[in-house]
Amino acid sequence: MIGDKKAPSKDYVELNVAEAQQDDVDKGIVRIDSQIMKDIGLNQGDIVEIQGERKTVSIAGRAFPADLGLNIIRMDPLGRRNAKTSIGEKVKIKRLEFTPAKSVTLAPVKVIIKGDFSNIKKGLIGKALSKGDLISMDSARRRRRSRSPFDEIFDQLISKSNSEFNDFGFGGMGFSNLGFSGLKMMVVNTNPKGPCVVTEETQIELKETPTELKEETVPEIAYEDIGGLDEETKKVREMIELPLKNPEIFQRLGVQPPKGVLLYGPPGTGKTLMAKAVATESKANFIAVKGPELLS
Repeated sequence: MIGDKKAPSKDYVELNVAEAQQDDVDKGIVRIDSQIMKDIGLNQGDIVEIQGERKTVSIAGRAFPADLGLNIIRMDPLGRRNAKTSIGEKVKIKRLEFTPAKSVTLAPVKVIIKGDFSNIKKGLIGKALSKGDLISMDSARRRRRSRSPFDEIFDQLISKSNSEFNDFGFGGMGFSNLGFSGLKMMVVNTNPKGPCVVTEETQIELKETPTELKEETVPEIAYEDIGGLDEETKKVREMIELPLKNPEIFQRLGVQPPKGVLLYGPPGTGKTLMAKAVATESKANFIAVKGPELLS
């Protein structure tokens, strides 16, 4: 949406999925190498289609300097869920034309909600979405708290006529002030059909009855939630996630995968959080058993 448009040299590219930086979680954006963006005609702030086992959409942002040349796309947990992909897997991406949404129907996940939700649209303006996507009600709160030059791209998706929206920076009041913090919503329907972007003119319909997710889990804890344990997380992923997701590799090599991993350290250092994150990313069940419970 910004800069001169040039004929793309490719229709799409394949990139390896990587975890998002903490400041980007729940913002509805992905980070892509600027050279790759040029190859497919993407500019910062454009709508990008991401295809894993499922197709989803997001807002394109430039990669961080340390990521240049790595051929990766940084996606947050909900983005990976919506594309049905995981860290380390490949996805196809391509540019989509901006299509404003006339109406969007949302339904909560797992909980029943009641009340006046006329202000919910303020936290969704500028968000790209498609039917079947999960979105977080924390997105507006994160955008306001960690505003960067990139967020100005989102502002261009918002009409400047409503000063009430602009006074709050991005997306109006934000969901944390409206009691929606931590709530996940499913996009039940959009008009027009297909990927679109919420604008001030979009009509939002909110269903009170929760929707059911078939054979899926809502990502609650992910690697992005673990801070200061990058090296430990890398080792745990190699020892647990890799055997769980790719057992055929160990069978082919005749190597016995680890039967278990012991995490030790003072209370509050993130041991349980790391175990939950591995379970989420590996699509495995997590059962927490505390020591005293074994004796009861």
